[in-house]
Amino acid sequence: MPQKIIYSTPIYSTPQNPRLPYLLELIYSIKHQLQPDKYLHIIVNDGSTDNSCQQLKNLAQSDLNLIIVDHEHVDGTYAFNLGIDLSIFPEQHRKLLNDKDYEKLISFQADLINFTGVDDLIGPKIQATLQPVQEYSDTTVAFWGDYKSFLANYPFTHQEFSPYDQNPLTLLELL
Repeated sequence: MPQKIIYSTPIYSTPQNPRLPYLLELIYSIKHQLQPDKYLHIIVNDGSTDNSCQQLKNLAQSDLNLIIVDHEHVDGTYAFNLGIDLSIFPEQHRKLLNDKDYEKLISFQADLINFTGVDDLIGPKIQATLQPVQEYSDTTVAFWGDYKSFLANYPFTHQEFSPYDQNPLTLLELL
């Protein structure tokens, strides 16, 4: 059975370091591999100083799977942690969400939370790759790279996943 996944991505974009083009590619890569009822994508804007947050909010009006959360700049760790909290405890952050997004999070029963960086791309077979991870290991969070410090205080199981641990044929299937 296909899983329901929440993707969480922090973004901090400035006129000198625009990140929105990368994030739009990530949104596209997620959107075009999963059924609309199988994922939500939380994007935590960490105080971007360009107009990327407004553009994302405009996009979210027509893309029902996007949830844009905006707050003043703190740091990347805060934005990652806020993404976790919103995925698991949306009621604790009610004031950050509009009614529509709050209801989406409350009613969506995710099997996995997947962290993505603003410049990541999601391969077309990632859902099939993650399904055994969740089914056979009680994993709640899947992540690429070194996010252990972000997860240290959360009461759920997590597993680091790297496509480079796969044999080369499996890696080619992911791409």
